[in-house]
Amino acid sequence: MSSTNNKAAEILEIVSSELTYLPIPEQRKAKSAFWARFNENPTCEPQDITRELAIRLSGDNRITKWWGQDGFREWFRNRDEFRQRMEYLASLALDRLEALLCDPKANPSAQVNAAKLIMEVARKTPSKQAVERYLDEQIGQMDKKQLEDYIRKHTASLLPAPVT
Repeated sequence: MSSTNNKAAEILEIVSSELTYLPIPEQRKAKSAFWARFNENPTCEPQDITRELAIRLSGDNRITKWWGQDGFREWFRNRDEFRQRMEYLASLALDRLEALLCDPKANPSAQVNAAKLIMEVARKTPSKQAVERYLDEQIGQMDKKQLEDYIRKHTASLLPAPVT
């Protein structure tokens, strides 16, 4: 039970630091450089990343100064920050779309566009982008005879007639 409480406390600490720490562009760049190299060959768990490893893999010595800032270390070690931010921003966008749709004073064409976007994202209407289909999807499932017939049919002028 104690490890469950420790894990919950750890998660709470990470979440609260993520909500309060606002990195500057240089810090985002250093973190991106670090994770791009770290993910190629992880050497440890994210919570065990040291300042020295962060500097070595990111190539940014300013991490020495930033490492002691409240929230920086937790933010830097959070491998899932991008995905988490995208979920958050998607939620904000959805809230704005809902408010727009529910506002009787909103521009009707803006409401229609919001509704179209929501329907497309929810896959309630066909996507505007055509789905490409490749012949090799079918070819990969053919047996030898089917493949020979297919080749003959589509390249009749290039192949000699079958000997019977």
